[in-house]
Amino acid sequence: MVEKKLNLKLNLTVLVLLLVISVRSQNQYSLDQAIKDARSHCAVSGMSVWMDKEHEILISNLNKKWLPQVNLSAQASYQSETSGIDLSFPGINIPRLSKDQYKIQADISQMIYDGGTNAALKALQKEKLNMDQNGIRLEVDAMVENTILTYFTVMETGIRIQQTDLAIQNLEAVIKKANVAVESGVMLRSESDQLHAEAIKLRNLKEEIQGAHQSALDVLVLLTGKDQLSPLTNVSILPDSTINISANFLAQLDLQKNLISQNLSLEQKNIVPKLAAFAQTGYGKPGLNFLKNEFAPYYLVGLKLTWQLSAFYTYQNQQQLSKFAMEKTDVRKQDILQKKQMRYQQLLRDWQRLEKSGPKDAELVELRKRILATSEVQLANGTITASTYLTRLNDVTEASLTKEINEIKMNKNAWLMQLTMGWL
Repeated sequence: MVEKKLNLKLNLTVLVLLLVISVRSQNQYSLDQAIKDARSHCAVSGMSVWMDKEHEILISNLNKKWLPQVNLSAQASYQSETSGIDLSFPGINIPRLSKDQYKIQADISQMIYDGGTNAALKALQKEKLNMDQNGIRLEVDAMVENTILTYFTVMETGIRIQQTDLAIQNLEAVIKKANVAVESGVMLRSESDQLHAEAIKLRNLKEEIQGAHQSALDVLVLLTGKDQLSPLTNVSILPDSTINISANFLAQLDLQKNLISQNLSLEQKNIVPKLAAFAQTGYGKPGLNFLKNEFAPYYLVGLKLTWQLSAFYTYQNQQQLSKFAMEKTDVRKQDILQKKQMRYQQLLRDWQRLEKSGPKDAELVELRKRILATSEVQLANGTITASTYLTRLNDVTEASLTKEINEIKMNKNAWLMQLTMGWL
């Protein structure tokens, strides 16, 4: 019976702990969530919608080039001389045209075959859209790095505030004991004053750190658009040594190559003959029969073949320029990959160093705390000076701070490695 009660009590305890952990995790504001919020809150991210609308209008304009093209013109003129035949025959009058002439005319053309130029232009516009949109994603990626750095700055300053608070609490406890020791004559007043001075110094330091913490927090609020940020969580992710071939910084180079290829395709279409139907209709004086000096309607229909032979002059050069542009893009891509790998290796070496120092940092903190505990007794007994105690108190603060900061730096490097290799 007793064993059942113990098991029930243990199960309830575990359940309560799990609920507490669950609630805390729900209330914590993770870096992953901060990155998502920063991406959605970034002002330039909304430009993609307007780019899509702009692209739709441009494509609509290109499609309308297949509709009949109509030009309407009107003309009234007066000329100093007109055509005529200076001959006269009995009973035959050959009139001369009037010097004032009038014409209203509609010119209609319908493209029948454009050699694929219109399709090439639409493909080119699509590649421009893809490149511009990816450029927006690159700008958003830059905000992600700022978010990561700011997030860990908030965490680091928060840890510094906590450690400074602990140092102040320890010092205040010792000051109370020191006041008793001074009253009993075991400690000099100057020793107690030195402790009070150090406490004031620590409070001033805390205010400075709080200012830096609030500044970083304000920046994080601006980046994420979240007014109320819950406590941050220091959760690391495993670094990935492989680069993401779909990363935006690589995709931009591939899109540049696609744009170059589409420009070359457009050049090829420009040297292909084009065929169009045309019609002219109008009303004027004279009409098509210029011997009739009177108003008359007229029309003209036909087919028109155009071939821009001068495009062959620069075609070969354009091909060479496109080839050079492709090669430069490949070189640029290799340069970016090399720099990314170098950055990754730097972060990885620092990450490995911090990981190895973790157990040593923890051991040093415990040693410093034991030494400090002994020093408190010695100070109360008057066997050490306040300066010696303060040195050991600072040693504990520094060791604890180093341990916490190294953990934060290690996790920050892990996230930056993911960002460097294109996985965020």
